[in-house]
Amino acid sequence: MTIAPAQICFGTGYSFEAISLKIQLVYNFMNCYKKMTDNIADWDTTFTGKDAKWIDACTTPSSSPTIKMKEITFTDSITESSTLGDTNMNKKGCFKYGGWTAWAPYLVGVG
Repeated sequence: MTIAPAQICFGTGYSFEAISLKIQLVYNFMNCYKKMTDNIADWDTTFTGKDAKWIDACTTPSSSPTIKMKEITFTDSITESSTLGDTNMNKKGCFKYGGWTAWAPYLVGVG
């Protein structure tokens, strides 16, 4: 609401920020290894022995790459959009009334 000396303005409206969608993919490549043999003459213990594993050990990498797949902006940001009335002088939603000096000159000097 804006008040001027000889008019008052009412307005309603809205404002909102941009609506967007961002799709990213983060890869974590593990550093894994398989020990092929403990003994060059015995290949069975690492593959078929009682402690045999498909992968012996893995470690996590120190950094993970990020890939931006898609970024979509559905709406831009809108600020101060009036739907009814306005907040600027002499626009829609403003009502003029008599100035103080015209109908109450004795109140001009008060205060």
